[in-house]
Amino acid sequence: MIRIYKFQHEFFLIMSAFSVICLSCKTDQLLDIEEQKRSLAAPDSLNIFSLSEDSLKLTWRDNSTSELQFILERGEGRTPQSYKQIATVAANLTEFNDADLDKSRTYSYRVKAIREFLESEYSPQISVEISDGILLKSFIGHNGFVNAIAISPDGQMLATGSSDKKVILWNVATGNQLRQLVGHSDRVISLDFSSNGTMLASGSEDNYVILWNTLTGATVRKIYQYAAPNSIVFSPNNQSIAAGLSNYYLSIWNVSSGALIVNLSTGYTGFPGISSIDFSPNGTRIVGFYGRSEIRMWDVNSSSGLWVVQITPVYAGFVCFRPDGNSFASSAYTLDLRRTSNGSVIRQFENTGGYPVCFSMDGQKLVSGGNEVKIWEVSTGKLLYSIETYSGPVVFTNSNDQIIAPMNDDFISSSYGANLWKLASKWAVVP
Repeated sequence: MIRIYKFQHEFFLIMSAFSVICLSCKTDQLLDIEEQKRSLAAPDSLNIFSLSEDSLKLTWRDNSTSELQFILERGEGRTPQSYKQIATVAANLTEFNDADLDKSRTYSYRVKAIREFLESEYSPQISVEISDGILLKSFIGHNGFVNAIAISPDGQMLATGSSDKKVILWNVATGNQLRQLVGHSDRVISLDFSSNGTMLASGSEDNYVILWNTLTGATVRKIYQYAAPNSIVFSPNNQSIAAGLSNYYLSIWNVSSGALIVNLSTGYTGFPGISSIDFSPNGTRIVGFYGRSEIRMWDVNSSSGLWVVQITPVYAGFVCFRPDGNSFASSAYTLDLRRTSNGSVIRQFENTGGYPVCFSMDGQKLVSGGNEVKIWEVSTGKLLYSIETYSGPVVFTNSNDQIIAPMNDDFISSSYGANLWKLASKWAVVP
């Protein structure tokens, strides 16, 4: 027979002479477990702070009042197939440093609270991977795509040229506009500062090169080119300016008088003409990328061609001298470091698709533009950094660890300008 008795406010179930169960005691125990579960709330606000290329700090918010410790787990990829416990963290502590990470991988993290035989739900997962650029500043002010960028030799002034037909001069330190240069009737496609920074040349599809006084914004001279100046560059002594034209002419003009010094022609016609030129640092050579598949070196004093190199055809190519003048970079189907003497390849970096290139001022780094800007170590060919940005020209500042690349957000905010990036590898949360 089963009987229920009450004794000192407790109810007992008598199963037999040797089996007695306290009903209200069990109920109290169950209620106590539920209370503990409620007090063991899941952590949240999981976040990271990058410490180095192979380490980061994890932090989270403690929502529990009764945990004994936290269990931290890590998986690989944005949707891990499995997680591995990497740490136990004492109660009330809400951070942990994870080290020896592989910068080529994506990691995901989650954390939960533990109390004896109870555990909370997991925190929301976060995923992290290496990001190679720190955005320092944006220069937004154009109403159309930025097609050309130039930095003054002292690094204090930035020039951006746009499809809105304007050139804007910027203070690099403050990010403020210094002045807008208005004078072209078609989109601006090329820019270059004089070596003393007092003049800026702008080239446009209106076939004019305009020389500007950077201190006043006044027009110094307008030079008609008979074709679009795809690329323009001052001579190192600022006495002449060269233009690589869309009709395959390489024109050199006197800066003081605006008189034509020489027109160098190959007899070629058709698109795209000369897409890129550069003066050697001593001013005696000009290298140019012609059409889709030819690099030419010219002697400035004799106006004679020194050599021609045929390469794999591309849509357009770009060239840039290294500061020592003994070599130059060519960006076409491949990105190459070449000898000035004969155009032979010293080192090949990778397929780039013909994007603009530029050396750092110390000549130790090379940047290639595109939707993914890449920075290379010249001496080894090692890829140092990769930054996702907008396609277009890219330049180093006078600091060897900062670059400026276009900001052409045509689809989201219609923002056009340029971004200043610091070259540094850091861990960042990804969607």
